[in-house]
Amino acid sequence: MSCDSRATTRFLSGDGSAIPGLALAPRALRPVLAALGWSAAAHAQGGLPPVSALTPGDTPRSVALLPARLDASDGTFYFRSAGDRVVLVPSARVHIDGYAFAGPGVPGYQRSDGTGLKAHLLFRRFILEMGGVIDRRWFFWIGGNFAPTRLDSSQGPSSSAAVYDGFIGYAASEDVRFLLGQYNLPFTMENVTSSRWLDFMERALSVRTLGAPTNKDLGLTAWAQTHSGQLEGQLGVFGGDGMNRPSVDNRVDLTARAVVRPLATMNTGAMRALHVGASVRYGSRDPQSVRYDAPTISTPGGYALWSPSHGSGADDTRVIPSRDQIGVAGEVYVPLERFDLKSELIYLDEGRREALASDRGKTLRAGALRGLGGYVQLAFWLAGTPRISGHPAGHYGRIRLPSDAGTNASDALQLVVRAERLRLTYDADRHRGTDPAGLSTRTDSIRIDAYQAALTYWATRHIRLTGEYSLYHVPGSPPSSPGGVTNQAATPGARGPGADPGASVLHEFSVRAGLAI
Repeated sequence: MSCDSRATTRFLSGDGSAIPGLALAPRALRPVLAALGWSAAAHAQGGLPPVSALTPGDTPRSVALLPARLDASDGTFYFRSAGDRVVLVPSARVHIDGYAFAGPGVPGYQRSDGTGLKAHLLFRRFILEMGGVIDRRWFFWIGGNFAPTRLDSSQGPSSSAAVYDGFIGYAASEDVRFLLGQYNLPFTMENVTSSRWLDFMERALSVRTLGAPTNKDLGLTAWAQTHSGQLEGQLGVFGGDGMNRPSVDNRVDLTARAVVRPLATMNTGAMRALHVGASVRYGSRDPQSVRYDAPTISTPGGYALWSPSHGSGADDTRVIPSRDQIGVAGEVYVPLERFDLKSELIYLDEGRREALASDRGKTLRAGALRGLGGYVQLAFWLAGTPRISGHPAGHYGRIRLPSDAGTNASDALQLVVRAERLRLTYDADRHRGTDPAGLSTRTDSIRIDAYQAALTYWATRHIRLTGEYSLYHVPGSPPSSPGGVTNQAATPGARGPGADPGASVLHEFSVRAGLAI
């Protein structure tokens, strides 16, 4: 773990006496900094060995003699104690989003609480975080999300803070580590990529709703790679019920992901990061214990193209996860200087059951959600530093102390286009049950196409300004069709009073001002 004088902010000398630059520190913090002995002045007297040369737990003499100090690289700050026995990394993430909608049925669309598809601003994420390394072997990351704000049944604002990431890890070596807590599920390339650095405002529809609909989970993961970085693997055991939800059925999910980087040993060039990978997950849900709804297939703006429910009032029926839950995914990433190609394909085979909302313990019928979802994406770096936000699917959870001031790239302009397709079946009528009626009475098909384009200006890697357009197309005949129904999914124009079965598109416009430090 290293840094040099270029990466250091000088506040105090080793004994806390004033030095040039102390005036840069906030006045209220100067006594505290002096008492703690935070310093970087002595650091300029000599460089440190690179992090790759250090074994976790070892403290070379050149490091041990250094006083506590404040370090900085690429805009990230590191509070480092004497000898780097304790290192703290403060962090924050804010996403301020705006949405607007167009298409048949949009003006008149209204949910049961009176809300509809209206132009609005919201905090998608408001996260305060802290990471760190202790004694060179132990590491952690903790953070809370104070957004978004939701509306209750009377349209009053309802906000709550919740754990976002929260894990403790142990590094057996530079190439082997373990994580325990809540973090991104190691399934698909986009899900293990931090929301800070996504090319679009949110993950692909197939990743968000099929591959890893809860994004994070509580569990234990072993991560390892070859020393060259050409092969990387993750194997985890999770509760399976999603973030901030303790397991309700005494069962677990097994999740694994493997990545091959055949060109990782190249000395230079973007193609070093080229990779192909695969993910698999398997779990089971006890139909007697699990009573929460299955995932909704919805747009980032909040419109549900397919909902795990049907009926109303006393007949309000919910679709609930049940029995085996299987997912398999493949991924490829090809960086070509000023172009990036990404693609993922996900296969899903998950058990479902239906029950009345008023009596979720009693199964009316059972079935399965099966099928494929995937996307192809191309990014163009029109100006500035390509991949200023880094490569996807980084080494999640690792804190690597800097060896220099970093690239400090000033800005970049990125254009991204993506085409996506979901082809699923939900066949609740074809399995055991006491009631033959259900969501798949008229068809078991769910078909959705999505086409997106986004333009992002990166002001360094910490500020992003994004404008995005999404077109959602639902082919075939929706449930409101008086004739043959060929698709369970539907756009706003094909739902509710005055529904037009021919309405098959939804336009979503969105913007983001994002901060990541």
